[in-house]
Amino acid sequence: MQAAVTLPPDFYRKLYTCANVEPFVRHQVRLGSILLDGPQAEKSSGKNSGLDGLVLIDKIKKAGGPSYPVYLGRRDGMESKASWVDLPSPAFSINQGIAYFKSKGLDDMDYATLLGAHTMGKTHCVNLNDRLYNFNKTRKPDPSIAKSQRDELRKQCPKPLKKGRKTRPFLKVDQDLLQSYNTSQLALEYAAILEHLKQQFSLSISRCSQGTKGRFA
Repeated sequence: MQAAVTLPPDFYRKLYTCANVEPFVRHQVRLGSILLDGPQAEKSSGKNSGLDGLVLIDKIKKAGGPSYPVYLGRRDGMESKASWVDLPSPAFSINQGIAYFKSKGLDDMDYATLLGAHTMGKTHCVNLNDRLYNFNKTRKPDPSIAKSQRDELRKQCPKPLKKGRKTRPFLKVDQDLLQSYNTSQLALEYAAILEHLKQQFSLSISRCSQGTKGRFA
């Protein structure tokens, strides 16, 4: 690790000792920094604790299904640190979420589209506790959650739980997506015409992966 910090780029190529070492290393990590191991790597961040099953990535790719093109020329970082993880909180209001996306060069449509891609999956009770027990620090549950659903969720926590139907979202950010004027029409359109979600997701995720830092690998 010390060598990676102190040696300049192209060190081995310029000395003609191991000219192919950098292309070899880049090839090994080309799938992304989230796959790198290490005590301070992005994978170690608490916000990424739900990204289990990484060994299944190749099997999922081979299984087929919807896909989108990933263009060449993306910038890759030279390091991976847990402190660099910058993800929006699931407790964000819709205005906070859209403002966060806009700070990254994205818009309302990107926000609704990328959130619409996680209508299935898992969440952690730590992301629900405020709504179940202390909403807005009132020491009371979020009144917008139906009592039957709230009782069911309280029984399951603190165990990991599966998300519910799209019309009864667990996370506030998902519920706001369906209730906000800016995003509700898109959410309903995507629910009715899945192909529209696939098409826009391809565009939004490509925009999300663009940046100005790092170097071309």
